[in-house]
Amino acid sequence: MNIEPGRHLRHLHRAVGVLLIGSSSAACSLFGWRAAATATPTVVSPPATETATPTTPPTLTPTVIPIPPTRAPTATELVFIATNRIEQSKTPKYTISFDLPYLSSGGAAAELFNDAVEQLARSEEEQFLAEITTNEAWRQANMPEFGSDLIINHRVRFNHDGLVSVQFTISVYIAGAAHPNTYTLVINLDSRNPPAFLSLSQLFVQQSDYLDLLSTYCADNLRARDALQFPDGAAPNPENFANWLFDSQGLVIIFDPYQVAPYALGMQEVLVPYLYLEPVTDPLGALGKVIE
Repeated sequence: MNIEPGRHLRHLHRAVGVLLIGSSSAACSLFGWRAAATATPTVVSPPATETATPTTPPTLTPTVIPIPPTRAPTATELVFIATNRIEQSKTPKYTISFDLPYLSSGGAAAELFNDAVEQLARSEEEQFLAEITTNEAWRQANMPEFGSDLIINHRVRFNHDGLVSVQFTISVYIAGAAHPNTYTLVINLDSRNPPAFLSLSQLFVQQSDYLDLLSTYCADNLRARDALQFPDGAAPNPENFANWLFDSQGLVIIFDPYQVAPYALGMQEVLVPYLYLEPVTDPLGALGKVIE
């Protein structure tokens, strides 16, 4: 699974722009099945216009939206549903908004994928709440009108023949920071028996120079559009290419803000054609089957 390697710049992202940090009490949890901490949240289910502060946190009722909503999935596609959750709290002051995908069928593959999504959301929420708890005393003393935000959105980038690539875009704003910070996590799943998460190295022949090929292609592409200001971020090491996704035409490599370019230039994507990677592709691996 590609969740953990994709965090290599997250702590830098969250640190940039923070003005000052104080301390505060614990905040509450997004998940209705976990005990809430000291804060009592106001839970908002879109598109509600008014909120109430209950004495005990209610269990969130997800809004289920089929993906995609305009057509039925083909025989080679897995079926996803999207679950939207929004939570707000006044003390500490924050908003959490999750747009998460779940597989509605698929047996062991669905269980594996759905558990990974829950783990991702839980981990991001826990870190966010820890940060705003530390920051709360300073926020109340210096900018009480401002709150913090955690937003997770997703996009199913590939869903064909049992292979799935899902991109999660996480935006974090801690009150007092100069701006929100954004980073990416990905899940690449081979749902065929036995279902398993895929790492980048599994796509290629062992001991091949696939990282050199990816680095050269991505650096040239980024340089051509003046988006390679930090060349080390595209150097041939695994951490730089942790955020990858299948596409119908090639592998998509995602570079987060600050990895290869300043925050102002945003997230960068490079599509590396399968034809370019074919000489180092493992013909018996997942990528070999995509290229067939």
